[in-house]
This record gives sequence, structure tokens and C-alpha cells, in this order.
Amino acid sequence: MPDITSLFVTRLYRAGLNDLAKKKVDYSELRQTCDMVAEDDEAGQEWCEANGYPGYTSNASMDDPPWRMPIFGLLEKALDKHVAAFCKNLGFDLGDRRLKCNSL
Repeated sequence: MPDITSLFVTRLYRAGLNDLAKKKVDYSELRQTCDMVAEDDEAGQEWCEANGYPGYTSNASMDDPPWRMPIFGLLEKALDKHVAAFCKNLGFDLGDRRLKCNSL
């Protein structure tokens, strides 16, 4: 009788961002805010140019978007809910702790 074992199974989590959010993220506001940040962030633009990054990243210039812009705070909370749901489904034993985004 053959023995079949699954190794390295990849589980994927898919859900709409607002599916678990208490307060819904307004996608058009999120897009406008992202565009505004990219346009106004001269330090981020300079870093991208100096490092040959063909797009835009604020990694070098802004590390607190949820504090600066409420829409990013809502995004962070929505993502935290999805991470918690996936961890629960995976059977992670976090004890009385919970995972929380520490950088967005």
C-alpha cells in the first residue's frame, strides 16, 4: 500500500480588505493619500533616484503613516484583523498575545 505524504504545503489567505474591518477603508481616499505622499515626499523621491529604484518608496523618509494619516491607521487595523484570522486558521498558539503590524 503506498504512503502519500504532503510536504511544504502552501496555504493562501484571500479576503477583501474591508471584510473584517470595523471601520471600512475608503479605497479612493487611500489612493489619493498615497498619491499625495508620493508627490510631497522629496526625501523619498531623492532616495529612489540615488539608489536606482525605478518607482517610489517612502522607506527612507517616512516611518509613521498610521500616525500621520488616519486612512493608513484604518488600513493597519484592517490588515491586523486579517493576520489574526489567518493565524487562527493556521492554528498558531500565540497564548494571550496577538500579532500587530509594527511598520507600515
